[in-house]
Amino acid sequence: MSRDLDVVTLTGAEYDALTQRADDWYALYARASKERAAALEDVERWKRAAESNIEENVGLRLAEEGAKEAFGHVVQQKRDLDAECKRLRGLLDLAYDTIRRKSHNALAQADAACGVSPGAEGSAAHYEERKK
Repeated sequence: MSRDLDVVTLTGAEYDALTQRADDWYALYARASKERAAALEDVERWKRAAESNIEENVGLRLAEEGAKEAFGHVVQQKRDLDAECKRLRGLLDLAYDTIRRKSHNALAQADAACGVSPGAEGSAAHYEERKK
């Protein structure tokens, strides 16, 4: 059986087999094309999700930095207020000491003006100590 290279003669069965094979190839190509398109859509969706996560992470980091800065200001304000309270406590203690000294001196002067000795039973200083 000799065939020329220019002309190919197919039998009905050969033609049907080649047609079936071509249909199979077209179907396979169509399926591969759909799967490729779906894969590309998945890649795009994952890319958008990743970009969204990156934006969210950047936003969270910026918020964290802002919170740290704000907390730093609060800590500094607390330190400043603690120092101010300590200063005011010192002034208050100094004022109490001054009042005690002045009142003790005033009582001693009152005793001296009355002619009572400073540790005596009727002295103003002794009266103040008994009140405590």
